[in-house]
Amino acid sequence: EIAAAHEQIVGHQKAMLAFLGKHVVKPEGSERAALFGYLVWRLVKPGVRLVRRGLGRDPLPAGVILRMWWNCWAGLTAYPRARRLARSRREQRAR
Repeated sequence: EIAAAHEQIVGHQKAMLAFLGKHVVKPEGSERAALFGYLVWRLVKPGVRLVRRGLGRDPLPAGVILRMWWNCWAGLTAYPRARRLARSRREQRAR
């Protein structure tokens, strides 16, 4: 049960960053700045949690936090990868 909760937390981080990565490129002006600021915070937050874990102030094991951090970056790159894949498939079908 605890392992499932850890997986859910890690998956949530990945999905959150995929969502933010998709939407940060579209808005303009202050909306883009706000989204970008939140995106940066979500990328940095696992590092902050890792420091807090070292101080005994975070309940997640360090290994889970490291996986969460890795999945943040994986989530951030998921949307651009999916777009490239879709474009290449469209090009292949057009031939």
